[in-house]
Amino acid sequence: MKSKQDASQSQSSSDRQKWQRVFDALVGIINKQQSQLQTLLSERKLLEDRIRTGHKLYDSDVAFLRERISQMKGALAVQYMMCSLDARKLDLVVGLKQREGLLHKLKLDEAELALADFKECFDVLSAKCPEPKDSGETPPEIRRSKRRCGERGQKSAEELLPPDHSHKVEIERLKHQFDALISEKNNEVSTLMAEKKFVWNQYKLLETNLNDKLKSQETEIQLAKEKISGLLACMEKLQASNRDNDEAIVELKCKIADKEDLARKRGDEIVRLTQELELLRRTGCSSDMPVLNWCTPSGSTASSRNRKISSANMSKQLTAAQVTNSTKSEKVSRGLRRKSSGIDSGQDTVKLLSSAFRVPKLKTPAKQMR
Repeated sequence: MKSKQDASQSQSSSDRQKWQRVFDALVGIINKQQSQLQTLLSERKLLEDRIRTGHKLYDSDVAFLRERISQMKGALAVQYMMCSLDARKLDLVVGLKQREGLLHKLKLDEAELALADFKECFDVLSAKCPEPKDSGETPPEIRRSKRRCGERGQKSAEELLPPDHSHKVEIERLKHQFDALISEKNNEVSTLMAEKKFVWNQYKLLETNLNDKLKSQETEIQLAKEKISGLLACMEKLQASNRDNDEAIVELKCKIADKEDLARKRGDEIVRLTQELELLRRTGCSSDMPVLNWCTPSGSTASSRNRKISSANMSKQLTAAQVTNSTKSEKVSRGLRRKSSGIDSGQDTVKLLSSAFRVPKLKTPAKQMR
C-alpha cells in the first residue's frame, strides 16, 4: 500500500513538474512576444513621429516653394510688363525718328524740286536776258520771271537784276546751301541710324538677360519639383513601412491571443488534472482496505482473488504511469481517465460490501502455519 501511495505521489509530482515546465515555457514565450510587441510599438511610435516631422517638413517646403513660385511668377509678370513697356517705348521712339526722317526727306525732296525749278528759271532767264543797259529799264522777260519766282515763293526778282557776277555768286551760294543741307540731312540720318542701332542692341541685351533669368527660374522650379517628388517618395516609403509594421503588430497580437488562449486552456487542464489527482489520491487511500477484504468461503480463493486484484491494480497503475510520461495533454488525460476508470471499477467492487461487513477469521492459513 505504501508503495502504491509512493508511486502515485511520485507520478503526481512528475506530472506537476512536467506541466510546470510546459507552463513556464508558455509564460516565457508570451513574455518574449510581449517584449517583441513592446519593441514594435516603440518602433511604430518612432516611425509615426518621423512621419509627422517629415510631413511637417514637406508641408513647410511645399508652402515655401509655392510662395517662391508665386513670387517668381509676380516678378516675371512685372518684368514682362516692363519689357513690353520698354518695347513700346522703343517702338514709339523708332516711329518718331522714322517720322522725322520722312519729314526731312520730304523737305529735301521739296528743296530739290525748288532748286530744279530755280535752275530751270535761271537757265531760261540767262538765255533770254540781254546785257543790262544803263537806262535802268527792266525788260518784260525779267518781269515775267519775277512774277514766276514770286508765285513759287523763291527769291525776289530784284536779285536777278545785278550783272553776271552776282548771278554766279548767288548760284554758288545756293549750291553751298544745298550741300550744307544735304550734309545736315545725312548727319541726321546717320545719327538716327546710330540711335536705332544702339536701341536695338539694348533691346537685344535686355531680351538675353530676361531669357537667362527665365531659364534660371525654370531650373529652380524644376529642382523644387524634383525635391517635392523625392519627399513624396520618402513619404510613400515611410507609409509602406508603417503599414508593414502595423500588419506585423496585428499578427503578433493574434499570436499572443492564441498563446493566451492556449495557456488558459493549459491552466484549466492543469487545474482539472490536479483535481483528478487529488481525487485519485483520495480514492486510492480509501480503496486500500476494501481491496484486501473480500468475503470468500476459503482462504485459498480469497488470497488468489486478492492477488489478482492487486496485480490488476498494479498493471493499471503501470500503464497509467507510462501514458503520463508523455508531454501531450491528450495522452495524459487519457491515462488519467483510464486510471480513474480502473479505480472507479474498484470502488464499484468495494460498494458491493456493506459497511457492517466484518472480516471472518481464517482458520486454514493458521493450520498451515502450524
